[in-house]
Amino acid sequence: MSEELKNQTQRNKRFIFDSESFVYQNIGLVSIARGRADENFSEALRLYTLASTSNRELVMRLTDDVYRNRMQMLDSLEPTTPIQTIFKASMTNRDRSENLEHRSKVNRQLIEASDKMLEAYRLVKEAAQIFSGVNDMMLEHCDDAADRNAQYFDGELLRQMQQADPETNKKRADENDELVAGVRERAQGNRERLLKRFNDAVAESESLNDMNDRLESQRSEIMALREKIDANRNRIAETIFKI
Repeated sequence: MSEELKNQTQRNKRFIFDSESFVYQNIGLVSIARGRADENFSEALRLYTLASTSNRELVMRLTDDVYRNRMQMLDSLEPTTPIQTIFKASMTNRDRSENLEHRSKVNRQLIEASDKMLEAYRLVKEAAQIFSGVNDMMLEHCDDAADRNAQYFDGELLRQMQQADPETNKKRADENDELVAGVRERAQGNRERLLKRFNDAVAESESLNDMNDRLESQRSEIMALREKIDANRNRIAETIFKI
């Protein structure tokens, strides 16, 4: 029994050593994967601000100026017949209606974007709650381990060793086998999930780079259109009064 238990203990020690490699490598992978995810999150927030605030504000001003120019051109018309008067009024109504239709569609999209941000906020909040729970779990574990260390130092460890017998050693070895088997299985599963998360984060980073390029291109398009609208505004202004 003693030799068999000795072999079991050594085998268990080997499994623990292997499991330590999995677990501690996974700790590194967790940090790397979370770091990449945090980088993507920060970049996504930057792009969100660029798209939702900076570029959108510029486009909104473009829209206002386009229709201000349109209304000025319609206002400058001087109809000489009832038919022309109706034409002016109906054209004004149509252009205002088109602008309102456009704005209502924009509002619908903005509401959907706001819903997405609310969903993102909830997910971030849930992630923060999970981190807080992990911290509590680690605190409790460390507190229990510290209490056990104190008990061991005060003589409990020596007492248990002096009272050890083959049966309790066998029971402990069997429990260790079961415990480390669960650790190995969980660690291997965690490794697969972490590698997938890391690969997903890399792909997401590339997608964010593409979005950044699109938003920068959009900014250039906005500025080019700004020049076009300003040119039209100058032409219209000259018809009001030449300076």
